[in-house]
Amino acid sequence: MKLCEKFGGAAVRETFQVLFARARETMRRLIALLPERPLSFEDVLDNDGITDEPLVIRMTIERKGEKLLVDFTGSSPQCAGPMNYPLNPSLLKLRLYNLLRLAAGERINIDPQLDANQGVEDLVEVHIPEGCFLNPTYPAPVSLRHLVSGRLGEVMQGILAQVFPDTVPATHLGSLNCYSLLGVGRRPEDRWLCFEVTAGGGGARPFGDGIDAYCFNNRLKNAPVEFVETVYPVRIEQYSLRPGSAGPGKYRGGYGLIRAIRALKPAKLYFLDERQRTQPWGLY
Repeated sequence: MKLCEKFGGAAVRETFQVLFARARETMRRLIALLPERPLSFEDVLDNDGITDEPLVIRMTIERKGEKLLVDFTGSSPQCAGPMNYPLNPSLLKLRLYNLLRLAAGERINIDPQLDANQGVEDLVEVHIPEGCFLNPTYPAPVSLRHLVSGRLGEVMQGILAQVFPDTVPATHLGSLNCYSLLGVGRRPEDRWLCFEVTAGGGGARPFGDGIDAYCFNNRLKNAPVEFVETVYPVRIEQYSLRPGSAGPGKYRGGYGLIRAIRALKPAKLYFLDERQRTQPWGLY
C-alpha cells in the first residue's frame, strides 16, 4: 500500500510485470542450457520411522523446447510414518530457478539479484503421482516433512551436476537434524524445553573443500553455549568439529559437529535425524 501511495497503483503494477517478464526470460535462457533428453537422479531417506523400508525420491527433468518437464514417477508411495511431504509445485519451480541460476547463471550473464517470481511459473510443468509420499492423500502424517526437504534439494543437485559439473557442489549433511530436551516433573519449574537444530558437513565444492559445521537453512543460527546454559538447566561439555567426518577426495567435504550436552535436571531426549544408513554422495 505504501508503494502504491508513493508511486501510484499503475506504476507498481507495471513494475511487477517487468519483474515477471525478466524472471521468465532468465528462466527461459537457463532452460536452454539443458540438453533435450531426460536427466534423472534418485536418493533415499532411511525410513519413515515406523516401517524399515527406505523412501526413494526419483526425479526426472526433460527440456521440451523452451519448457522444462519435471516428473517424480518412481518415487515411493505414501508412508505410514510422518515423512510424507506434500510438495508444492510452485515452490519446487522457485527452487529449480535458484539452483539453475547458481549452477549456470555466469554462463549467460544474468542479473544475480533477480529473484524467482511468478514469471517462471508457466515454463515448468511438474508431475507428482498422486499417492506417492511427495503427493499423499488424506489422511497422511507429515510432521517430519522437513527431513525430506533437504534430500529433495540434493536430488536436484544430482541432476544439475550431470550438466554443470564445474559449478555444482557435492551434497551436504542432507537434513535439518534436531533434538529436544524436555524437562519432566510435577512442578512448573521442572517443565522446560530445549530445542536445537544441529549442523553438519557441507559438500565439497568444485574449487575447494566443503564448509565445516554447515546448516543449509540460513534462518537457523548457531545457539551460543553461554545462551543455552543460561536459559536451560544444561551444560555443554563439548562443542567441536568431529575428527574424521569429512569425506576425502580432491577436495574434502566439510567436518561435522560434536555437541555433548548434559541435562542438569531430569529430562527426556528426542532426536530427529537422517543419513544413518546412506552417506551423502560426493563428486570431487
